[in-house]
Amino acid sequence: MVGLGIGRSHVRALRAPPAVDEEPGVPPLEVVALCDRDARRLCAVGDEFGVAARYRDFARLLAAERPDAVVIATPNDLHAPMGIAALEAGCHVLIEKPLAHTLAAAEELAAAGRRHRRQRVMLDLSYRFGAAARTVKEWLASGRCGPLYHANTYWCRTRGLPPPGSWLAQRRRAGGGAVTSLGVHRIDLALWFMGDPEVESVAAVQHGALGKVLQGKALAGKRRGARFDVEEFGGGLLRCAGGRAVVFESSWAENSGRREIMLTRVLGVRGGAIHRNLDHGEEFVAELHADRNGTLVTPDPAPWRRGARSPVREFARSIARPDPSLPDLATGVKLQRILAAIDRSAREGREVALAERDG
Repeated sequence: MVGLGIGRSHVRALRAPPAVDEEPGVPPLEVVALCDRDARRLCAVGDEFGVAARYRDFARLLAAERPDAVVIATPNDLHAPMGIAALEAGCHVLIEKPLAHTLAAAEELAAAGRRHRRQRVMLDLSYRFGAAARTVKEWLASGRCGPLYHANTYWCRTRGLPPPGSWLAQRRRAGGGAVTSLGVHRIDLALWFMGDPEVESVAAVQHGALGKVLQGKALAGKRRGARFDVEEFGGGLLRCAGGRAVVFESSWAENSGRREIMLTRVLGVRGGAIHRNLDHGEEFVAELHADRNGTLVTPDPAPWRRGARSPVREFARSIARPDPSLPDLATGVKLQRILAAIDRSAREGREVALAERDG
């Protein structure tokens, strides 16, 4: 486990009992080593879970422990170099989203994946694995909603900026702000729910003025000079093949009453679905809708209801039994290309085709 902020939750998930409807085949993985640059956190997590092997240097961990698999939960700019090093060391790799901090770095990692085809690489798009999301996916994939033609997707916070000085607010490390941190999850869900239509172009806007103002107030009388050079708000339109579209919004901060709302709405000719959070929290519900002779009805969700899964346990299972439905390097590069197009569209004030290359 490399990066023990989010990585701590992965250790906990591996130690937890399996879900009721979990498919068989999850190998009994042992957490053999932890890695983090923060010595205090490394010690705390190691003590919490009884893991003796602790490293502050990733290369030393790979050389000394020779692990079968690595979970990379570090800042975005470290995803690609660490992922490549892990592949070259013969490891399977689970990487937190996004795949990298730039499209070039993501493509470099994907090239390494092609060189090491025997190793599994999975992108941790964690919201796909929740019970509500899996239920919506099952309903929409059943065909009962007819052709799917439109989605709205957003994750908006009233006040949820990263702490002053965090790498999340530094473009050179994160690659972007709210869209890269939050929006990518909702964009992925919308496209996944719709059956992964090809995104042809992007028209987007981004704003960072409010974020700078709020960070300045947070730093009043304290340490100065913390960098904030990303967007706190981003939104726009993804044009997809066949006339389909995804409208997205994401914000770390906005002057509205929406403390934290996550919602993805998908429309089809004969039905649709909504995936949303409850009471501004991390509990989600699936709302299913269908047309019955001109009347909108709510179908019984029981035939479509699916339980939650743990991403790290699904990753472990895919090592023993490869699963093409899990988000892989190709998914990661596709999302990275969308993020790059969103950023370019906002910078240049025009619609950008995904086939274009920045430069």
